Amino acid sequence: MKKILLLLCFIPFYTKIMAQEIMLSGGLTMPLSPYSARDILDNTSGHALNGYNIKLDYIILKQSNLNFSLGFTYFTNPFDVENIQKQNNTVYSQNSVFISLNPYKSYGFGASVLYYFTPLKSKVRGFLKLNLGQLFVNSPEYSKTDSAEYVKVLSNNATSINWGLGAGVEYALSAEISLIGYAEYLYSKVDFGNIKIANAAGQTQTIPSNKINEQTLGMLNFNLGLSYKFYKQTDNLKRKKPTSITPSF
Repeated sequence: MKKILLLLCFIPFYTKIMAQEIMLSGGLTMPLSPYSARDILDNTSGHALNGYNIKLDYIILKQSNLNFSLGFTYFTNPFDVENIQKQNNTVYSQNSVFISLNPYKSYGFGASVLYYFTPLKSKVRGFLKLNLGQLFVNSPEYSKTDSAEYVKVLSNNATSINWGLGAGVEYALSAEISLIGYAEYLYSKVDFGNIKIANAAGQTQTIPSNKINEQTLGMLNFNLGLSYKFYKQTDNLKRKKPTSITPSF
C-alpha cells in the first residue's frame, strides 16, 4: 500500500517534468482504393465512404526539434450499401434491399515521432509526423432483404498493426496554446476472419472466408485541432521586461 501511495505522489511530479504537450485534433477521413472501391465482383473492395477521425497525442519528450509522443486514434467510415444494392440488383437481376446497420469503426493506440522545422515566422512552424500503432477494427454490419429471405451480415472484430506519415503546420496563439493543421496518410491491413450471418429468427451461420474477408485500410486524414504546452514554446513569445532608463544629471 505504501508503494502505491508513493507512486501516486510521484506521478504528478513525473508528469510535470516529462509531459510537454497535448494535441487534440479531428477531421475528415478519406478512404483510398481498395478501401474505397465499390465493385461487388471484386473481393478487395471495401465500399467505404468519407468519414471522420479523432486523435489525441501526448508528447513526452523535452522541447526540441525531435519529439516523441503516445497517442489514441478513432475513425469511422460509412458503408456504401446503396451502391451495393444497385450493383447487386443489376448483375443478378434481383430486387433486394440493403440497409447499413453499422459502419467501419476503429480505435487504436500508438507512438509517434514528430520533427519540427525551424520556425518560418515567430509564431509558425512546420512538422513531420511518423507513427506506428495497433488498431482494433470492427467490420460493417448490414442486412439484405428480398422476396425470399432476410439475411444480416454481422460485424467482426480484428486487430492489426498500422503505420502513418503526415505533415502539418502549427500556429502559436500564445506561449502555451497553438492551432494545428495537418494531413496524414494511414495504412493497415486487417483480416476479419470467417463471415457470420444471421436470419430473421436470429439463427447464426458461419461461412469460411478463404481470405475474402481481408481488407486493406488506406486513408488520408485532414485534421484541425489545438495543442496545449506545459512550457513556453519560444523565447520571442515571452513578454519582455521593460528597460529601465537611469536619468543623468
